[in-house]
Amino acid sequence: MYIDGQASSPLPILPAQQLSNLPIVAVDVVYPPALAEVKTLSDLLFQTFLISSFLIKELEMPQAEVLISPQLNNVGQLGLRDLDWVYQSGYRIAAANINKVSAAVHGNRLQVPVIVGSS
Repeated sequence: MYIDGQASSPLPILPAQQLSNLPIVAVDVVYPPALAEVKTLSDLLFQTFLISSFLIKELEMPQAEVLISPQLNNVGQLGLRDLDWVYQSGYRIAAANINKVSAAVHGNRLQVPVIVGSS
């Protein structure tokens, strides 16, 4: 298991591939820039960071065998206080789609990663 917390990348699929040749199940909790409220100059600067992070994430997504994407609408910028909510959301999506996750992890890879959906 490789947990990055956006230290090397917003969705660190490429760093994970460099560490192991095992299948990658990525959980996308990158806050969507479209949901950010921009009211101040610091909000604008943070929005610039969000857009850059989002674009980097989009480039790495196709490299995962499975991509789990919890719905992040109206939750605000994620922080440590959201850890349990994010974990539970990803867990519910994976559990509801365990057959798709298992098939992708065990070599039945599709042309694109399995997008497991929103919860």
